[in-house]
Amino acid sequence: MVEIGKSLRNLRQARGLSLQEVSQATGLSVAFLSKVERDLSNITMGHLRRLANFYGVQLVSLFEDREELENPVIRKGQGVKINAQGVELQLLMGKDNGVLEPIVAIHHPKSQSGALYTHHGEEFNYILEGQLLYILGGDEYLLEEGDSISHSSSVPHGWINPGKTKAVVLTVVTPPSFLF
Repeated sequence: MVEIGKSLRNLRQARGLSLQEVSQATGLSVAFLSKVERDLSNITMGHLRRLANFYGVQLVSLFEDREELENPVIRKGQGVKINAQGVELQLLMGKDNGVLEPIVAIHHPKSQSGALYTHHGEEFNYILEGQLLYILGGDEYLLEEGDSISHSSSVPHGWINPGKTKAVVLTVVTPPSFLF
């Protein structure tokens, strides 16, 4: 598993930037960035996206195993795996496989997305196991096994696993947000 902090530190140092410069550009505190770079703090996907955008890299490049991305067949247990703040993500397609990005997400009990976030495109979520409280705009939806929700990704959204068991969700995003 890739150490996300090490990847972020390497990007910053390769560009000759100080933590202060990254902080000013991204709005994330120097103390927080320092802890993340030393793998002493978790980071939300929203903050990771912000940093990847700032550095001008694909989000997946912070985690990727390039061989896994090159293969058009993703077998059970394969694919790029990402662990971030109580969620395990497995990307189910390679890097040049069209406009869809399917992901299986395992949301551990009490995990949450943090602040609501937006991105370009559309999103579809199907609950395979457990339950997830999905926040979309000003509305909340308790989704259970077999339920789905789809929406424009420009609407602020987020989620919370309120249960005592994991929630397993098939998410499909278009355009891909990890590979761009």
